[in-house]
Amino acid sequence: MKNMKYTYDHMELWEADAWESRLSPVRQLVSWIGRNEEVGVSRSAPLPCGEDPNPKALPHYQLKTGSVDDPGVIQHWRQQGLNYRSLEMGGAFWAPMVPTGAEKDGEKLPVLMVMHHEDHGDPYWAMRTLAYYRDYNAYAARERVIVLFLVTDNKPDDERMYVNVLQEALVLFPCDPGRIYLDVSVTLAAGQKLGEIEGFAWTDVDGKPADPDAAVGHMGVIPVLNIARRWENRDSFTRESVMGDRVSDCAYDRDRLLHTATGRKMMEGIHFEYVYSDATHEQLVEYWAARGLRYGTHTTGCERWLTLLPESAAEAGEKLPVLLVLQEVSETNSHSAVAAFGAFYEYCQIAAGGEMMLLFFALESPDDNDLLADILVEAAERYPIDLSRAYITGHSHNGHFSTEFARRHPGLIAGVATLGNYPGFYAPEHSYDAVKVPDDKIEAMSNIDMPVINISGCCEMRNMFPLHSDARHMRSEQMTAGYAGTFACRAESWQRRLTAARCPHRTHEEIAATAQSPNKATRELGIPNEKSETLFADGVEHYIADIKNIDGKYHLRIVAIQNMPHMTTPFMQTLAWSYLRQFARDQQTGEIIEL
Repeated sequence: MKNMKYTYDHMELWEADAWESRLSPVRQLVSWIGRNEEVGVSRSAPLPCGEDPNPKALPHYQLKTGSVDDPGVIQHWRQQGLNYRSLEMGGAFWAPMVPTGAEKDGEKLPVLMVMHHEDHGDPYWAMRTLAYYRDYNAYAARERVIVLFLVTDNKPDDERMYVNVLQEALVLFPCDPGRIYLDVSVTLAAGQKLGEIEGFAWTDVDGKPADPDAAVGHMGVIPVLNIARRWENRDSFTRESVMGDRVSDCAYDRDRLLHTATGRKMMEGIHFEYVYSDATHEQLVEYWAARGLRYGTHTTGCERWLTLLPESAAEAGEKLPVLLVLQEVSETNSHSAVAAFGAFYEYCQIAAGGEMMLLFFALESPDDNDLLADILVEAAERYPIDLSRAYITGHSHNGHFSTEFARRHPGLIAGVATLGNYPGFYAPEHSYDAVKVPDDKIEAMSNIDMPVINISGCCEMRNMFPLHSDARHMRSEQMTAGYAGTFACRAESWQRRLTAARCPHRTHEEIAATAQSPNKATRELGIPNEKSETLFADGVEHYIADIKNIDGKYHLRIVAIQNMPHMTTPFMQTLAWSYLRQFARDQQTGEIIEL
């Protein structure tokens, strides 16, 4: 039973109004464009590739983005000098067109952001977009401009996904952060003055009020507005995830979460983000120093990484374990590092207690994240790190990247904590994950003894638990085409996890039988196990199961958290660390040592 009278300091920061001044000042303009673009205009441009009657059976159909990436169309634009990709982020689809060779040349290119409507249920949404904007692409190829098509599902981008897309694009591609242009052709075609759009306030580079219509320029014949240094948000992703519907299912009780100790502890990280908006803030160094932590900023291969080291270890030279936190701290977004500290605030508190050192770093692909291996070696030369006790963790797509990094570099890692990920490994044809796990990767992981704890919420948007039944309580807008939420697919994903973790096989019948288990944790998880418990902490139940591997070791732990959407919590981080700290990896033999 929830107690709506339970309150705590800074509770008002859950409300959106408190963050109004921290949001991107162009959000109202972006929403106006989305509300006024004519739906279905792209169908006036014929598809050069034609339409197959069974597009999802094509080898170039992409499950994650639900798009047919026709090789003929892609080759055409490659010959024109543009490389195409289809990408997905938090339910938003986007298609970058990047001039060939730009990444290798080291040049920084201007960016054209184009907001566009398509039906996400149409497998040809990306090809229709490219056909409709063929003149834009021709200009981009000729003038060497990066085009980012953010394609919403026939609705405006009221959730400000353009911010997330731009943030990721600036990491993935050689974008010039001073030349980020928004296509405003929809407004001019409608005869709408930018300065008269309700809620849209424009300022010059010095932050002074200015006339946006006078600031409109042109890329060829395309009217654009330079939104550099104006597109970023400095709000809290944690707050947005908890208060919105995008990353939760229909069973999620928001008020129940807010009025618990979990809500109170999450607010500590949110308040931190509210106070500090920039990683270079002088007071941020003083803040961590007052808590006994030495804050360090470093660069390797032009990429930034951050550290928090207990002062006691720095002074005594005492070697400590290190937790590698895969979370973006890019210099292209000044708030990203603060957001990383806020989201993983409990890890920071554990480090402040002298338990371990933290190292924050992440890029946007498994190949790019291989740089972390070099960073770890460099960090060990600078700091007193016990390399036998290096662990890795990440939330959501960074959880998938954590698993992949450990698979690629097993000798460096003694344990993995994945947060907000599926308990099982879906086969590639059913997977929306950031990293596909085909059978050869399953086999490779089965040859590695790697302790893993996976912790997710019971009310995440993909409704991961319990495994003994079909997915339920999903919101209608989350039922994307091809989602494998059936019991059969979920059970198969768990069997693949067991194989990867070197654990005995379980049949579909055994998995289904957990629905009648007398043990609550087993019922809520839907996973056969050797040990389980229900742990009540911070006002919510945590369902924990340990699975024994073929060597008799408990090196796989699965946790589900009651009434929790797709977001990390303080106690999630406590559970992760309490599990990881049990293990070390012998630097000579590579074997796992149980401490």
